[in-house]
Amino acid sequence: MSQYIRGLFHLCELPTDVYVCGWNDEGVPDVCKMQWDASTGLIYSIYSRMFFQISQCNEFIRQAQQTNLAFASKDQMIAEARALRALSYYHAIDNFGNVRFADETSVVGSLPGKKTRTELYDWLEAELKDIIDNSKLAEPKAGQYGRIDKGAVKMILAKLYLNAQGYTGTAQW
Repeated sequence: MSQYIRGLFHLCELPTDVYVCGWNDEGVPDVCKMQWDASTGLIYSIYSRMFFQISQCNEFIRQAQQTNLAFASKDQMIAEARALRALSYYHAIDNFGNVRFADETSVVGSLPGKKTRTELYDWLEAELKDIIDNSKLAEPKAGQYGRIDKGAVKMILAKLYLNAQGYTGTAQW
């Protein structure tokens, strides 16, 4: 249950009629029947995995910004961490709505405050636009295979816009 993409797939597909799963793993039948709650292991696992990735990105950004070490791809790697964090926050807003929010400026070990879907939408939109316009992230198809680039960030922004009415209550274009 700790696999990010597998958990996301299960969360998005198990409750639909597109995917039929007869496994009896903890939580799978509950999600298939749309009878889950916050204590369902499958739901808890993907929620935890999203926020584990967010915390890892935050810590990398914090440490990279504070270090005196200079290396050629430092700014690009910080931008990649920001993009991966934004992807996880996109999955969180899409699947869970109002969620806890922390970034690299948050106090480590403290319980982060919650953001509404609208507040998180506004933050995500600004963060994604800043990554596209002002970061050292690789241009689409110009980076190393398997690494996030501006094309992926534009895709996240497009998905955010496509679902804006569900997140904010109003269309954003």
